[in-house]
Amino acid sequence: MRTGTADRRGSRARGDDGHTGVLVLMCVPVLIAGFGVVVDLGGRYEAGNQVAWTAQQAARAAAQRLDAGGLQEGYPPTSWDLDQAAAAGQEVIGAAGMTGTVTFVDGEVLVTTQTTYTPKILGLRTWTVDGDASVRMVRGISSGR
Repeated sequence: MRTGTADRRGSRARGDDGHTGVLVLMCVPVLIAGFGVVVDLGGRYEAGNQVAWTAQQAARAAAQRLDAGGLQEGYPPTSWDLDQAAAAGQEVIGAAGMTGTVTFVDGEVLVTTQTTYTPKILGLRTWTVDGDASVRMVRGISSGR
């Protein structure tokens, strides 16, 4: 029925015109906010996966630069080896557009990475996302019996 028109009996019609518009105006912002939360939290989750993956790859790259033969014989890596390994790890971190550190502690390569994620929909504050990984260098068997 139309508002302001008379029905067959001559009385004013009492439809729900206008109520639907108010309901839509109230629901649309809630739906947009819900969509924004899903998109932005999903993006934050993906950024967390990326920093963890980058840390793992940097740790792998650093460990591969160390002298495996010397490690198998029980010799600690030289400072030159450690510098080369740290540079390899930093190269991976830099190529991913992140910041981070590569350190060596007790035969282990420790890598931390960090980046920021800016929400796309809700425009909230920028989130800092951290990741870390480690690789333990162990002495292997150099010859069989």
